[in-house]
Amino acid sequence: MEDKMRVCLNINLVEAMYMLVVDSDTEGSPTGILYLVHQLQKDPTLIGVCGYTGVSNPFSNMVTYSQVFEYWLTHAVLKAVESVCSNVLVLSGCFTIYRLTWPDNQPAILLPGILEDYAGSYENTLYEHNILSIGEDRYLSTLVIRYFGSDCRLRYFAAAICATNVPDSLSVLLDQRRRWTNSLIYCHFAHLSVLFFEASFWSRLRLLFVIGCELFMVFILLLALPAGVVVAIISILLTPYAWAILLAFCLLPVVLCVLCNDWKYVPFYVPFFPMIAMFSIVIPLYSMWKQDNIKWG
Repeated sequence: MEDKMRVCLNINLVEAMYMLVVDSDTEGSPTGILYLVHQLQKDPTLIGVCGYTGVSNPFSNMVTYSQVFEYWLTHAVLKAVESVCSNVLVLSGCFTIYRLTWPDNQPAILLPGILEDYAGSYENTLYEHNILSIGEDRYLSTLVIRYFGSDCRLRYFAAAICATNVPDSLSVLLDQRRRWTNSLIYCHFAHLSVLFFEASFWSRLRLLFVIGCELFMVFILLLALPAGVVVAIISILLTPYAWAILLAFCLLPVVLCVLCNDWKYVPFYVPFFPMIAMFSIVIPLYSMWKQDNIKWG
């Protein structure tokens, strides 16, 4: 690899400052890469930054069509909240740039402790398999927060845009989200072990808030959503004005689109709405049922 970098790029490996991580089916724009590099240059405490991942095959069928709004929602809301409140808990493996060394030439992502833990030579338990075999990008972000804590920052930058192919069948979608959900669960519990090493009570509280919100979406939302549907039906039967309240609640994501000035995603809410049960109930239940399945497909 060092020889190829020297011959093809005229770069000495020891002089490399950043590492670009991108999937083979992801197309990142040149300006997106420049945006990410600029963020690292502007903030010396930034160790990694990811961009917005869009869907490159939205019109293949209804499965891909329904994922466009979901991708927007997880980036524009979830990653943005993580970035503001604490650190982004997973820098997506499809489009991320890491800092190799700090400005004082001390190792950043190349810290020996991070490399040793990330090597994954100890996959003996179900927990280790779930974080090392199917959640490698999330686990790397977890290790960065564990070793650097509040001394470093992991951020999301929306202007850096890439596009990736998403699953076009429900079976492949289930397998993909099983990996994502199980790695989220195990890595979030791993975060709880480093809370006491955070620099201040405020940083601990912010990290705990983000972790709690995301675990709520996995464990509680799958119970709260059916209960909410039952309550909504009863309310509609008893109160004629409940229709307006229910409609306003269902259109909240559309309001978010308007507030974020992302009008182009509003039509994609239509196919996303009937898939809410899939993302909020079926996938979490399937993931927890298949926790011992560490295969990719």
